[in-house]
Amino acid sequence: MFDAIVCDPPYGIRAGARKAGSRKSDVKVVPTDIRVKHIPQTQPYAVEDVLVDLLDLAAQNLRLGGRLVFLLPCTYDFEDNDLPSHPVSYLAHSFDLSLPP
Repeated sequence: MFDAIVCDPPYGIRAGARKAGSRKSDVKVVPTDIRVKHIPQTQPYAVEDVLVDLLDLAAQNLRLGGRLVFLLPCTYDFEDNDLPSHPVSYLAHSFDLSLPP
């Protein structure tokens, strides 16, 4: 259990976010003798899925009253209710760090 998680998740803005996993439906087990040198396949990781997984990770690993802090870049004005949410958490604060016009 952690008091806080502070992160800057990949959003796929410069390069598409990726996660380990195969795109094939027929996945083969990697033999034990080559696992150390094996480089797993990757698949695209949608921003929405990154945020859902981040909120799930926080819900499972933060102590009661713990904080999840992350950057969420955007190119438009948004309201707090546009932010991702999780059933066991609530939004404590959101900050607009945009530069003045």
